Amino acid sequence: YRPSTDYFNWIPPFKTYAAVMGSQHFMTFDKRFYEFAGECSYLLARDFIDGTFSVAVNYQRQRGRPVKKSLSIITNGKQVEVFNDGRVVVDGSRIEMPVAFGNTTISRIGSMIRVDNTLGLTVDCNLPYDRCTVNVTGWYFSKTGGLFGTYNNEPADDFTTAENTRASTPEQLADSWTAGQRCRPENYAVNVAPEPHTEAYKICSRMFKEDASPFRPCYKVVDPQPFQKMCENDLMLKENRLPTEQDACNANAFYVDVCRREGVNVRIPHSCVRCEIESMGAEFTEGQNYTLEGDAVPQSADVVFI
Repeated sequence: YRPSTDYFNWIPPFKTYAAVMGSQHFMTFDKRFYEFAGECSYLLARDFIDGTFSVAVNYQRQRGRPVKKSLSIITNGKQVEVFNDGRVVVDGSRIEMPVAFGNTTISRIGSMIRVDNTLGLTVDCNLPYDRCTVNVTGWYFSKTGGLFGTYNNEPADDFTTAENTRASTPEQLADSWTAGQRCRPENYAVNVAPEPHTEAYKICSRMFKEDASPFRPCYKVVDPQPFQKMCENDLMLKENRLPTEQDACNANAFYVDVCRREGVNVRIPHSCVRCEIESMGAEFTEGQNYTLEGDAVPQSADVVFI
Protein backbone atom coordinates (compact mmCIF):
# COMPACT_ATOMS: atom_id res chain seq x y z
CA TYR A 1 0.00 0.00 0.00
CA ARG A 2 1.04 3.65 -0.30
CA PRO A 3 -0.35 6.89 1.16
CA SER A 4 -2.80 9.01 -0.76
CA THR A 5 -1.87 12.53 -1.86
CA ASP A 6 -3.93 13.87 1.06
CA TYR A 7 -1.39 12.76 3.69
CA PHE A 8 -3.27 13.94 6.78
CA ASN A 9 -6.42 12.01 5.83
CA TRP A 10 -4.56 8.79 5.13
CA ILE A 11 -4.91 6.11 7.80
CA PRO A 12 -2.60 3.09 7.37
CA PRO A 13 -4.11 -0.35 8.00
CA PHE A 14 -2.56 -0.88 11.44
CA LYS A 15 -2.87 -4.34 12.94
CA THR A 16 -1.42 -3.81 16.38
CA TYR A 17 0.19 -1.20 18.61
CA ALA A 18 2.26 -0.93 21.77
CA ALA A 19 2.94 2.05 24.01
CA VAL A 20 5.11 3.51 26.74
CA MET A 21 3.47 6.10 28.97
CA GLY A 22 5.36 8.28 31.39
CA SER A 23 8.62 6.84 32.64
CA GLN A 24 7.50 3.36 33.64
CA HIS A 25 4.23 2.14 32.10
CA PHE A 26 4.56 -0.37 29.24
CA MET A 27 1.94 -2.07 27.06
CA THR A 28 3.24 -4.70 24.63
CA PHE A 29 1.96 -5.44 21.13
CA ASP A 30 0.01 -8.38 22.55
CA LYS A 31 -1.42 -6.21 25.38
CA ARG A 32 0.67 -7.33 28.34
CA PHE A 33 1.21 -4.58 30.91
CA TYR A 34 4.14 -4.06 33.25
CA GLU A 35 6.05 -1.34 35.13
CA PHE A 36 9.73 -0.61 34.52
CA ALA A 37 12.13 2.31 34.79
CA GLY A 38 15.87 1.94 34.19
CA GLU A 39 19.01 4.02 33.70
CA CYS A 40 20.02 3.15 30.11
CA SER A 41 18.58 2.98 26.63
CA TYR A 42 16.43 -0.07 25.85
CA LEU A 43 15.18 -1.54 22.59
CA LEU A 44 11.40 -1.34 22.43
CA ALA A 45 10.83 -2.97 19.06
CA ARG A 46 12.78 -3.99 15.99
CA ASP A 47 12.10 -5.75 12.72
CA PHE A 48 14.43 -8.73 13.11
CA ILE A 49 13.74 -10.18 9.66
CA ASP A 50 14.30 -7.31 7.23
CA GLY A 51 15.76 -4.67 9.59
CA THR A 52 13.42 -1.94 8.34
CA PHE A 53 13.16 -0.17 11.72
CA SER A 54 14.08 -0.16 15.39
CA VAL A 55 12.68 1.91 18.25
CA ALA A 56 14.39 2.53 21.61
CA VAL A 57 13.54 4.42 24.80
CA ASN A 58 16.21 6.54 26.48
CA TYR A 59 16.38 7.34 30.21
CA GLN A 60 18.21 9.94 32.27
CA ARG A 61 18.33 10.73 35.99
CA GLN A 62 16.37 13.65 37.40
CA ARG A 63 16.06 14.37 41.12
CA GLY A 64 17.61 11.05 41.97
CA ARG A 65 15.36 8.82 39.86
CA PRO A 66 15.35 7.78 36.18
CA VAL A 67 12.85 9.43 33.84
CA LYS A 68 12.15 8.89 30.15
CA LYS A 69 14.15 11.43 28.15
CA SER A 70 13.32 10.57 24.55
CA LEU A 71 12.42 7.96 21.96
CA SER A 72 14.85 6.98 19.18
CA ILE A 73 13.63 5.62 15.83
CA ILE A 74 16.12 4.23 13.32
CA THR A 75 14.75 4.00 9.80
CA ASN A 76 16.09 4.58 6.28
CA GLY A 77 19.61 4.69 7.71
CA LYS A 78 18.88 7.73 9.92
CA GLN A 79 18.29 8.09 13.67
CA VAL A 80 15.31 10.20 14.69
CA GLU A 81 15.14 11.24 18.35
CA VAL A 82 11.88 12.65 19.74
CA PHE A 83 12.26 14.45 23.07
CA ASN A 84 9.57 14.94 25.71
CA ASP A 85 9.50 18.70 25.09
CA GLY A 86 8.70 18.27 21.38
CA ARG A 87 12.21 18.72 19.97
CA VAL A 88 13.12 16.38 17.12
CA VAL A 89 16.71 15.60 16.20
CA VAL A 90 17.80 13.68 13.10
CA ASP A 91 21.37 12.33 13.12
CA GLY A 92 22.32 14.83 15.82
CA SER A 93 20.82 17.95 14.17
CA ARG A 94 17.60 19.57 15.27
CA ILE A 95 15.01 19.84 12.49
CA GLU A 96 11.84 21.78 11.80
CA MET A 97 8.79 19.82 10.72
CA PRO A 98 7.48 18.53 8.40
CA VAL A 99 10.48 16.77 6.90
CA ALA A 100 10.82 13.68 4.71
CA PHE A 101 13.64 11.32 3.77
CA GLY A 102 13.43 7.99 1.98
CA ASN A 103 10.00 6.57 2.76
CA THR A 104 9.83 8.30 6.16
CA THR A 105 7.95 11.48 7.05
CA ILE A 106 8.18 13.40 10.33
CA SER A 107 5.42 15.87 11.14
CA ARG A 108 3.82 17.69 14.03
CA ILE A 109 0.03 17.48 14.16
CA GLY A 110 -1.24 19.68 16.97
CA SER A 111 0.45 18.45 20.14
CA MET A 112 1.55 15.15 18.56
CA ILE A 113 4.85 14.26 16.91
CA ARG A 114 4.37 11.62 14.22
CA VAL A 115 6.99 9.53 12.43
CA ASP A 116 5.57 7.63 9.44
CA ASN A 117 7.31 4.95 7.41
CA THR A 118 5.36 3.68 4.39
CA LEU A 119 6.66 0.15 5.00
CA GLY A 120 4.19 -0.19 7.87
CA LEU A 121 5.51 1.68 10.92
CA THR A 122 4.09 4.76 12.60
CA VAL A 123 5.26 6.24 15.91
CA ASP A 124 2.97 8.77 17.59
CA CYS A 125 4.22 10.77 20.61
CA ASN A 126 1.40 12.56 22.44
CA LEU A 127 3.27 15.33 24.26
CA PRO A 128 0.63 16.58 26.76
CA TYR A 129 -0.10 13.07 28.03
CA ASP A 130 3.51 11.82 27.87
CA ARG A 131 2.71 8.75 25.76
CA CYS A 132 4.39 7.28 22.68
CA THR A 133 2.62 4.61 20.64
CA VAL A 134 4.33 2.34 18.12
CA ASN A 135 1.96 1.07 15.42
CA VAL A 136 2.88 -1.75 13.02
CA THR A 137 1.03 -3.59 10.29
CA GLY A 138 0.46 -7.29 9.92
CA TRP A 139 3.62 -7.50 7.79
CA TYR A 140 5.59 -7.61 11.06
CA PHE A 141 3.70 -10.51 12.59
CA SER A 142 6.21 -12.70 14.52
CA LYS A 143 9.09 -10.49 13.33
CA THR A 144 9.53 -8.16 16.33
CA GLY A 145 11.50 -8.32 19.56
CA GLY A 146 12.25 -5.98 22.47
CA LEU A 147 10.43 -4.57 25.49
CA PHE A 148 7.23 -4.48 23.41
CA GLY A 149 7.39 -8.25 23.02
CA THR A 150 6.92 -10.55 20.07
CA TYR A 151 3.94 -9.53 17.96
CA ASN A 152 2.26 -12.94 17.61
CA ASN A 153 -1.02 -12.50 19.55
CA GLU A 154 0.42 -14.48 22.49
CA PRO A 155 1.07 -12.34 25.61
CA ALA A 156 2.65 -15.29 27.45
CA ASP A 157 5.92 -15.01 25.50
CA ASP A 158 6.26 -11.22 25.61
CA PHE A 159 9.05 -11.53 28.19
CA THR A 160 11.34 -13.23 25.65
CA THR A 161 14.91 -11.99 26.00
CA ALA A 162 17.46 -11.21 23.30
CA GLU A 163 18.94 -14.65 23.98
CA ASN A 164 15.53 -16.25 23.21
CA THR A 165 14.96 -17.27 26.84
CA ARG A 166 12.12 -16.27 29.13
CA ALA A 167 12.66 -13.50 31.68
CA SER A 168 10.81 -13.71 34.97
CA THR A 169 10.97 -9.98 35.81
CA PRO A 170 10.83 -6.71 33.84
CA GLU A 171 14.40 -5.84 34.86
CA GLN A 172 15.72 -9.14 33.46
CA LEU A 173 13.86 -8.49 30.23
CA ALA A 174 15.15 -4.91 29.98
CA ASP A 175 18.73 -5.89 30.79
CA SER A 176 18.77 -8.29 27.83
CA TRP A 177 17.48 -5.56 25.49
CA THR A 178 19.86 -2.81 26.63
CA ALA A 179 20.92 -0.63 23.68
CA GLY A 180 24.43 0.78 23.87
CA GLN A 181 26.13 1.25 27.23
CA ARG A 182 24.95 -1.20 29.87
CA CYS A 183 23.94 -0.29 33.40
CA ARG A 184 22.80 -2.05 36.54
CA PRO A 185 19.87 -4.44 35.91
CA GLU A 186 17.57 -2.72 38.40
CA ASN A 187 13.95 -1.66 38.22
CA TYR A 188 13.34 1.80 39.70
CA ALA A 189 9.62 1.85 38.89
CA VAL A 190 7.26 2.91 41.66
CA ASN A 191 4.93 0.00 42.38
CA VAL A 192 2.39 0.54 45.17
CA ALA A 193 -0.91 -0.77 46.44
CA PRO A 194 -2.62 2.14 48.24
CA GLU A 195 -5.23 1.46 50.88
CA PRO A 196 -8.88 2.00 49.85
CA HIS A 197 -9.22 4.97 52.21
CA THR A 198 -6.40 6.95 50.54
CA GLU A 199 -7.09 9.81 48.15
CA ALA A 200 -4.98 8.20 45.41
CA TYR A 201 -7.06 5.02 45.49
CA LYS A 202 -10.35 6.97 45.45
CA ILE A 203 -9.34 9.19 42.51
CA CYS A 204 -8.27 6.24 40.37
CA SER A 205 -11.23 4.05 41.35
CA ARG A 206 -13.70 6.72 40.25
CA MET A 207 -12.46 6.17 36.69
CA PHE A 208 -11.37 2.53 36.58
CA LYS A 209 -13.52 0.64 39.10
CA GLU A 210 -16.79 2.35 39.94
CA ASP A 211 -20.03 1.70 38.05
CA ALA A 212 -20.60 5.44 37.69
CA SER A 213 -17.35 5.90 35.77
CA PRO A 214 -17.67 7.45 32.29
CA PHE A 215 -15.32 4.66 31.16
CA ARG A 216 -17.73 1.88 32.15
CA PRO A 217 -18.95 1.23 28.54
CA CYS A 218 -15.40 0.08 27.76
CA TYR A 219 -14.83 -2.13 30.83
CA LYS A 220 -15.77 -5.36 29.03
CA VAL A 221 -13.68 -4.53 25.98
CA VAL A 222 -10.50 -3.14 27.62
CA ASP A 223 -9.65 -4.36 31.11
CA PRO A 224 -9.36 -1.24 33.31
CA GLN A 225 -7.28 -2.94 36.02
CA PRO A 226 -3.82 -2.25 34.47
CA PHE A 227 -4.78 1.40 34.06
CA GLN A 228 -5.94 1.57 37.68
CA LYS A 229 -2.45 0.37 38.63
CA MET A 230 -0.77 2.97 36.40
CA CYS A 231 -2.95 5.67 37.92
CA GLU A 232 -2.15 4.63 41.50
CA ASN A 233 1.57 4.55 40.81
CA ASP A 234 1.50 7.97 39.15
CA LEU A 235 -0.37 9.54 42.05
CA MET A 236 2.06 8.12 44.60
CA LEU A 237 4.91 9.93 42.81
CA LYS A 238 3.53 13.31 43.89
CA GLU A 239 5.75 14.63 46.64
CA ASN A 240 4.80 16.98 49.47
CA ARG A 241 1.19 17.42 48.35
CA LEU A 242 -2.08 15.56 48.08
CA PRO A 243 -2.89 13.99 44.68
CA THR A 244 -5.57 15.58 42.52
CA GLU A 245 -7.79 14.38 39.69
CA GLN A 246 -5.49 16.09 37.17
CA ASP A 247 -2.65 13.82 38.30
CA ALA A 248 -4.64 10.90 36.86
CA CYS A 249 -5.03 12.48 33.40
CA ASN A 250 -2.19 10.57 31.71
CA ALA A 251 -3.67 7.21 32.72
CA ASN A 252 -7.15 8.42 31.74
CA ALA A 253 -5.95 9.54 28.31
CA PHE A 254 -4.15 6.23 27.78
CA TYR A 255 -7.33 4.26 28.53
CA VAL A 256 -9.42 6.50 26.25
CA ASP A 257 -6.94 5.98 23.41
CA VAL A 258 -6.95 2.17 23.76
CA CYS A 259 -10.76 2.07 24.01
CA ARG A 260 -11.16 4.13 20.85
CA ARG A 261 -8.74 1.89 18.98
CA GLU A 262 -10.90 -1.05 20.06
CA GLY A 263 -14.07 0.64 18.81
CA VAL A 264 -15.49 2.05 22.07
CA ASN A 265 -15.80 5.83 22.02
CA VAL A 266 -15.38 7.06 25.59
CA ARG A 267 -14.40 10.61 26.53
CA ILE A 268 -11.61 11.97 28.66
CA PRO A 269 -12.82 13.92 31.76
CA HIS A 270 -13.24 17.68 31.38
CA SER A 271 -10.62 18.30 34.06
CA CYS A 272 -7.99 16.71 31.79
CA VAL A 273 -8.55 19.15 28.92
CA ARG A 274 -6.56 22.21 29.97
CA CYS A 275 -5.10 25.34 28.43
CA GLU A 276 -2.58 27.75 29.91
CA ILE A 277 -2.63 31.53 29.46
CA GLU A 278 0.99 32.53 29.95
CA SER A 279 0.32 36.27 30.02
CA MET A 280 -2.11 35.83 32.94
CA GLY A 281 -0.39 32.95 34.67
CA ALA A 282 -3.75 31.17 34.63
CA GLU A 283 -4.99 27.75 33.58
CA PHE A 284 -8.52 26.82 32.59
CA THR A 285 -10.27 23.57 31.74
CA GLU A 286 -12.77 22.60 29.08
CA GLY A 287 -16.00 24.58 29.38
CA GLN A 288 -14.45 27.60 31.07
CA ASN A 289 -14.05 30.97 29.33
CA TYR A 290 -11.60 33.83 29.73
CA THR A 291 -11.65 37.25 28.09
CA LEU A 292 -8.26 38.77 27.36
CA GLU A 293 -8.01 42.55 27.42
CA GLY A 294 -5.30 45.16 27.40
CA ASP A 295 -1.79 43.95 28.17
CA ALA A 296 -3.04 40.37 28.65
CA VAL A 297 -3.64 39.98 24.89
CA PRO A 298 -0.71 38.06 23.31
CA GLN A 299 1.37 40.14 20.91
CA SER A 300 2.35 37.19 18.70
CA ALA A 301 0.72 34.11 17.21
CA ASP A 302 1.68 30.87 15.46
CA VAL A 303 -1.32 30.93 13.10
CA VAL A 304 -3.41 33.89 11.99
CA PHE A 305 -6.78 33.59 10.22
CA ILE A 306 -7.80 36.53 8.01
